[in-house]
Amino acid sequence: ITRWELPIPVYVDPSIIGNCVGEALAYWQSVTGLSYVLVGADAEPRLTVRAAGSDELNIASGSGLVYRTYPNNRARLGVVKILTSNATCSAPSALFRHELGHTLGIFGHPPGGLMSAPSVGITASQREINFLTQLYRLPHGTRLDPDGSWRVVSQ
Repeated sequence: ITRWELPIPVYVDPSIIGNCVGEALAYWQSVTGLSYVLVGADAEPRLTVRAAGSDELNIASGSGLVYRTYPNNRARLGVVKILTSNATCSAPSALFRHELGHTLGIFGHPPGGLMSAPSVGITASQREINFLTQLYRLPHGTRLDPDGSWRVVSQ
């Protein structure tokens, strides 16, 4: 399980024009209670949101992932890449909300909501909201077992 320490440190690169990042972060905060703080580019840990060319994204319009963690699996570095042609945006944006959802902890595409592929609407399903709410209640270093029980394996 990978999740951020709260508040989630976010750096918005100047290649993103408009307030889609702020709106998407405020949206996730309003439905899950997950807080964030804007930081500088050289801060660590951090989640960076930036524009990317089609050479980085292939056929996708965006990508969001955590790519580095601490030994207890707490998120250390993450990135949201938005196709350059979509980096000038007006809120609300399902694309920004969706890709930020991946970096918050929804790594797959569960059916029937904002995080499905393709997204269904611009709001998260109750299942997606419940997942993130419960994820951030677990201690860092938690391992989930197939039966739903959990244990801390690394502090």
